[in-house]
Amino acid sequence: MTAVKETPPEAGSDVVQVKVWDFPVRILHWTLVACIIVLSLAGFYIIDPFFGSSSPSGFTMGTIRFAHITAGWIFATVWPARPACCCSGCSPWRRSPGSRSKHSSTPMA
Repeated sequence: MTAVKETPPEAGSDVVQVKVWDFPVRILHWTLVACIIVLSLAGFYIIDPFFGSSSPSGFTMGTIRFAHITAGWIFATVWPARPACCCSGCSPWRRSPGSRSKHSSTPMA
């Protein structure tokens, strides 16, 4: 799910940049965000069409429905991939059954 990649700090800086999420997880995340936006906008239009009655093709609703259904299928395909990324891959943050999280609370010494 995540990869820890430290970049060297700049001269005189104590800040270290740590990339938390792998590239595939980022792609899945932003694909889901785009699908939610398309599904929302298309859904609002399907419920209450506010434009398109004077379109040259006269097929605005069909186009909007196609975008809505396509985004729904993409969402339904990508959504199960998120937990799969959590449980597979070579990420050092990967969870395996019965393992404790790296972020579990442990008493400070």
